[in-house]
Order: sequence, then structure tokens, then C-alpha cells
Amino acid sequence: MTNENQQEGLDWQVTTWNQMADLYAAENAPRIAPVANRVITHAALRTGEPVFVQQVPIMVAFQML
Repeated sequence: MTNENQQEGLDWQVTTWNQMADLYAAENAPRIAPVANRVITHAALRTGEPVFVQQVPIMVAFQML
């Protein structure tokens, strides 16, 4: 495989993933955001507070809008 073919393949892959991300942001995120915000409000989570999901700590890394 030539460098040119590799670059074309990479360009295609990046374009495809960017389109998928844009579609997710436009179509799915707006529908999920109100549910996520309600869950966070109900749980009284604060930015930086550790949250355990299946025994794996994650951090709340966002702020409520």
C-alpha cells in the first residue's frame, strides 16, 4: 500500500467519523441531554464528585446548563 493510498484511507476514515459525530450531536444528544440532566439533578451530583459505575470511579466533568 502506498503512502498516497494510506493517506486517502485515513482521510476517508476521519471524514466518516466526523460525520458520525456531527450526526450524533445533532440527532441524539439533544434527546438525551434532558434525561441526563434530570438524573444528575435527582442524584444531586456536583462537578468533580466521584461517581461509581460498576465499581469504576468516574468524575462528573461537566456543569449543569
